[in-house]
Amino acid sequence: MKSFKSFISENVDTSSWLKRGSVVTIEDVETFLNTCVGNGEIMKKDWDNGKYVISHLMEKDWDNVNKLIWNFSWPFIDNRNKNTRWTEDDIEQWYKTPMGKMGEKSIVNISQIDSVKKLVDAARKGKSNYGKFYDESYITPVENFWKRYSSVCKLHTDLKSKIVTVSHLRAVKKQEKQSTFDIMKTNAQVMIDALMDHMKEIKKYAGENASKYVDNQWELLKERDWDLYNEMMSNNAYTKDSLQKYLSITDVDPKSREKNEKLGGSFRADARFRIPSKAIKKRVVDSAMQNAEEDYKAFIGKMVMKIGGGIVGATVKGHPWKGSTLTVEMVDGTNQVWDTQMIINYSKYGRPFNQFPSRRKK
Repeated sequence: MKSFKSFISENVDTSSWLKRGSVVTIEDVETFLNTCVGNGEIMKKDWDNGKYVISHLMEKDWDNVNKLIWNFSWPFIDNRNKNTRWTEDDIEQWYKTPMGKMGEKSIVNISQIDSVKKLVDAARKGKSNYGKFYDESYITPVENFWKRYSSVCKLHTDLKSKIVTVSHLRAVKKQEKQSTFDIMKTNAQVMIDALMDHMKEIKKYAGENASKYVDNQWELLKERDWDLYNEMMSNNAYTKDSLQKYLSITDVDPKSREKNEKLGGSFRADARFRIPSKAIKKRVVDSAMQNAEEDYKAFIGKMVMKIGGGIVGATVKGHPWKGSTLTVEMVDGTNQVWDTQMIINYSKYGRPFNQFPSRRKK
């Protein structure tokens, strides 16, 4: 589905109103909305953009129409012109006529477009009763305004029931992807089984690394007598993140406040002395293994989508986050070899992040 802005940029001069100095016409907007009717849906932001553009164009055109009505009525309402001024009764009657009501409308929006036509019809129907208050020269421009905007306003209003959000589209896309995966999965079970076996090694590796990490951090604190203050003073790279790291893998020493008071420390540092915690270590290790499992299952799903079905054999070696090789034997007797390597990429803000692209060897 094409977005409103991309449609406009492809079909009108893009030095247009979207960038300033509008050359986007109501016909352009109507064409786009008609394509949405054909598709049976419209994005919420496109519906909002359409409303914004239509309202902008309507405001500009109605202002011109409104001036005609005021140019007609003002000489008769202006107190300074005693020769042509209507009486108070005349002025009160004028504001009750369809023409007077038109003049009072400083703005006409999408939802009010039909009320404009009703006023035009009422004016024409009762023109013989309005006498000096009726002038076709300003009724016709109002009717032309209605003709210009009625169909596009109706289109826009009718499309409200067909609005879809980004989250809805994501959910649909996710469901379609899952359906495709389920179909392909049935013909790739051999590879999935091989990778699931390999996942046990990966989880074990992740758990061992997490355990070593905690032990190493404990050892550093042990060298500082389990005192965060000593660690802070002796570590030039010490930051709030460092503090949070140590807090997350240790418990408070039950005697921390007592030790802190003896050293004359601030009451705010009562938790500065730490002790190792087996429960916390287990939680860190379990979390690392769970994350590894989730990442690896995502890796399996990616490979199923890349290779598809027709797989009769598979072997995998190495570690996907460091470098692994997946070899699959296809039903037609050919083999496919896929390498996965970790690479470092950079966001548009210059921040590094890891990616794990899998490429097929030729």
